[in-house]
Amino acid sequence: MVSLPRIVLVLSLAYAAVAPAWANTDASPATKPWLDDPAAYFSAHADRQWVIGHSSVACLSAAEALDSACRDGARQLALLREGKAHAAPHATRSPDRLTARMLAELNAGRLIRDRYFARVKKPYGEIWTAAVLVDASDDALRRIAADDAAAERARGIAGVCRAGMLAGLCTAILLAYAGLNAVTRGYFRGRLRIGAALCMLGIILMLHVGWTG
Repeated sequence: MVSLPRIVLVLSLAYAAVAPAWANTDASPATKPWLDDPAAYFSAHADRQWVIGHSSVACLSAAEALDSACRDGARQLALLREGKAHAAPHATRSPDRLTARMLAELNAGRLIRDRYFARVKKPYGEIWTAAVLVDASDDALRRIAADDAAAERARGIAGVCRAGMLAGLCTAILLAYAGLNAVTRGYFRGRLRIGAALCMLGIILMLHVGWTG
């Protein structure tokens, strides 16, 4: 018969073997050179410009802490890009929209070179903090500016195509109205005009819903 002390010893050894495997799954290693000494890290990697985003509120999960850190990083990136000479064509973009654009980049995992998570157990639960190392170098910001410019051009081309489509459909309706009015010798001119107007209004509404939906 196995004694109780031996059972306790076996369970303790099993816990000691398993605990390290899961204890660090939701927290980063304690040492991050870019977080422990940012000035030294930036100096050693001076070929690029860096930004460190920190979670600014007490978070209840790693995902929430990461989102907070990304928002801080996006805000700093927006300030940097606003001051870059190559971002001048987009200077009219509002700060909120610019920050949202940068946040989308970080949420997609782009520009982030490393992450840090820390978890503190409190009597009322777990508190998480996070930090992200963000590549804020000129070439990275130029790529974002180029993507924005391409998106603007695409929107402009799409707008022209939509306007041409609408003009073509309205012209077809007017030609149909003119033809029917000529065939009926003007007897149904009022009704045909109302019908043509309703058709054009319906087309405009359908296209608007399709384009904005």
